Amino acid sequence: MILAGVCNGAGRHLRTTLTRCTRTRRTSLALLTAAAVCGPIGVLPGVAAAAAAGTTVTTGTIKGAHWKAEVPPNWSGTVLLWNHGIRLPTSTDRSAETAPTGTDGSAADALLSKGYALLGSSYRSQGFAVRDAVNDDVALLASFKASHPNRVKRTLVWGASLGGLITETLAEERPSLFAGAAPGCGVLVGAVPIADQTLDTALMVKAILLPNLQVGGYTSDAQAAAAATAVRTGITGLLTAAATKTGTAGRVLAIATLQGLPYQTGSYNGATLSSFVGAAAEGVITQASAAILNSRDSFAKSGGNVATNVGRAYLAKVTPDAVARFGSLGLPASLLRSYAKTIDRRVARVAASPRARVIARQNGDPTGAVSIPIVTMHTEFDPFVAASNEALFASRVAASRSGARVLQLFVKPPSYADRTAAAGGAPYGAGHCIFTKAQWLAQLATLEAFTAGGNKPARNTVASIWSLNQAPGLDQGFVPLPWTGTLR
Repeated sequence: MILAGVCNGAGRHLRTTLTRCTRTRRTSLALLTAAAVCGPIGVLPGVAAAAAAGTTVTTGTIKGAHWKAEVPPNWSGTVLLWNHGIRLPTSTDRSAETAPTGTDGSAADALLSKGYALLGSSYRSQGFAVRDAVNDDVALLASFKASHPNRVKRTLVWGASLGGLITETLAEERPSLFAGAAPGCGVLVGAVPIADQTLDTALMVKAILLPNLQVGGYTSDAQAAAAATAVRTGITGLLTAAATKTGTAGRVLAIATLQGLPYQTGSYNGATLSSFVGAAAEGVITQASAAILNSRDSFAKSGGNVATNVGRAYLAKVTPDAVARFGSLGLPASLLRSYAKTIDRRVARVAASPRARVIARQNGDPTGAVSIPIVTMHTEFDPFVAASNEALFASRVAASRSGARVLQLFVKPPSYADRTAAAGGAPYGAGHCIFTKAQWLAQLATLEAFTAGGNKPARNTVASIWSLNQAPGLDQGFVPLPWTGTLR
């Protein structure tokens, strides 16, 4: 009855206020989903083939990790080691990626034409495979250097999403191997905080939206997949039905606000009521689904339950920033507090294994203490790995006094229409890892300038680099919302 009272009250308030909210979201509230070589490291003979324009492509396997190397005829001696994003444990994709793919295609040809050698691994395991990826990358780089004696002058490492976390982990743990690093849309809060945050989202969905949702304890991948599907269909159905859509909209907006998720995504521009509710729902569904789909992998890799919400006070998430964002929708702080109190009363408490959390931190726990140049890049409106990841990372960088070696870049979207079956959606700047080829190249060029000069490039230098690369969307004034989840 308490829950019903709060939700019914939300519905009445939303009917009288949300219909007035049709303006574009404000940027200040933007946020936030592999030369055959020596045998000792377990390398199988590679297969070489001549590619277009004289590029030599070599592939092979190291301890189960498939790798690919592309060496152009004009190779300068610089190697770019690329780390791809997460693949579900059930995925059959074992391909190696050597370069980022933007919304307008792969950057590989452009990089090869500039004289870079490209290197990438599939990693030996799927899922949240940071530790395996780090080991596989180190082995691959050693293998490549052995097969190209005295030719590798330096190596730059970069990657997207989970690959961004892998990149930062390599930069912190093995700095002597790299001249610089460029994490893109990275999970820079680390393995444990992102697990806690996505679990929180799933539990909040169960508390005030889908009470019959099973969160955890899955006995098969199929059961977990069914639960993830139930999140999407359940929330979508509630937002579609006339009898429930208004109250559901309020609850979805509350969860997104408390979790620091954006009211704008790659699919929704946030310019109308239905658009910003759609964006909030996309973030909530994405995070809750991730918690469900990755739960079995997390348990298998760590030997126990990693994520927890024990001791979490959801009312504490009603921060001044959250109140301001909720208020920008025309909704009062009292309503947000009511939702948070209801969640506190209704949410299930999930305990974690302390030992499993220690093991999980080996799968990525950035400290911010770096000794080589780092250039990160993040979209402003990421519904999965929110821009607040960069805020927490920045605080760690500051605490370790590494600010002179870290440059954080943000990309804002242009005006765009909500995505439909035919067209629409953001070409960059909104969504998880939604960048163009030019933006990836500009991030790399910024890192090159950083490593060449030895000092962090000035704002006008960065702007010039992005202009020369014809890369749009650079927003050097953007400040992400603070991270409000667990810190370690």
